[in-house]
Amino acid sequence: MPGFTKEEKVRFRYRKYVKEHVFDFFIRLALHTVLTEAVVYLCGGTKYLTGFILALGYTVGHWLVALYCYKKEWLEIDIAGKAE
Repeated sequence: MPGFTKEEKVRFRYRKYVKEHVFDFFIRLALHTVLTEAVVYLCGGTKYLTGFILALGYTVGHWLVALYCYKKEWLEIDIAGKAE
């Protein structure tokens, strides 16, 4: 992408990555919720809302860490390597 600044390249690729992986976020949320609710049910618990909140918190945390790692460890290194 000649003619673009480093910041514009990072912003464009980051937004593209997020758009491509939004569906994965919802799939992970559904899987984590089902797993958590199954554990609550099998253990004889009744706090399904608490299980859902824990699954949601875990999924959002995992998503934020994945985005942070992508931006800091892959995206900026990839663009810096291609710029040289």
